[in-house]
Amino acid sequence: MKRKIIIALSFFVLSFLQLDAQITQIVLSHYVFPDFTDGYVSIGGGRTQQMRLNYNTVTEEMVFKRGEQVLAIGDAEMKELEYVAISGRKFVVKNGKFVEVLYEGKTHTVYAEHRSTVVPPGNPAPYGGTSHVSAVDRYSGITGDGNMYYKLQLPDGYKVKPVMNYLVERDGKITRIFNLKQFRKVYSDKKDTFDKFIKENKIKFENLSDITDMAHAMDNLQN
Repeated sequence: MKRKIIIALSFFVLSFLQLDAQITQIVLSHYVFPDFTDGYVSIGGGRTQQMRLNYNTVTEEMVFKRGEQVLAIGDAEMKELEYVAISGRKFVVKNGKFVEVLYEGKTHTVYAEHRSTVVPPGNPAPYGGTSHVSAVDRYSGITGDGNMYYKLQLPDGYKVKPVMNYLVERDGKITRIFNLKQFRKVYSDKKDTFDKFIKENKIKFENLSDITDMAHAMDNLQN
């Protein structure tokens, strides 16, 4: 408890990865939000820290701006926080990564994993999203500049491919979901209702709003 009180004041000074950044007015294709956005971090006990935040889908890190620096929330700090709120959207830590809370219901909770792979010019093999080494080491071998993926714009010719997966937490168990068929297994007690809802509403796996609506329906509709 004493340690948490101390961290409440120095939370974002300790153990952060300091990264180079540029300030430009562009679309952040490898970030969840189009710009660094006002938000706050809840540390627990009603303590919060306000800052300009965004989520990097390539390095899979919650990052924020301090002056002209981009800082990433470190592993030690992730263990202390309760959630991050940005523009009315809520992010929590599950399995050591930030995920977005899409739906919290009576029987289950659904989270979205925001990830992307990057394809360099002339190289068909995608990079990013699987390595467990540090963010800088993970990408420094590609360009010689490990900070490239924290800048507001990737170099010309680089392509970003979004990868959307989900987590379902139910009865204390977390299941990772890669397609609608796996969602159907989660709702095995309501398969007919699931099939009907998916068909009538033309649910798309990559659409966050669709998945949120589906989760709400499965929690409230009778089979």
